[in-house]
Amino acid sequence: MLIAFGKFEAMFDHLRAAEILAAALEDQRRLGWVSAYLSCYLSNTGDNDRAVETAQRALAIATASGDFALEVMATFFLGLPYFSLGDSLLLPGRLSPGGTLPPAQRGDPHRGFAA
Repeated sequence: MLIAFGKFEAMFDHLRAAEILAAALEDQRRLGWVSAYLSCYLSNTGDNDRAVETAQRALAIATASGDFALEVMATFFLGLPYFSLGDSLLLPGRLSPGGTLPPAQRGDPHRGFAA
């Protein structure tokens, strides 16, 4: 909602506070989600290099933890700065449908998401 109202500074403040808390709690899952949304924020504010770094961190956490929903979001948010930079080809197969899905999840488009 903060993006819709152009409240980017407030969004950053909340994300930064959440990042500090997740790190203090050593909660990798939450750190992954904060990193994903921080990447979106950075991409929206034009800081594409940092957006790539934070999305890659989120994707690494998703991969290590097996969090499929986080992997989807991190992959999407990683594509935003690459697209802005004109480098979308740096992600071959990553953004294509089913490109990162484990075989058991390829047949079920709703797996991991609420109905």
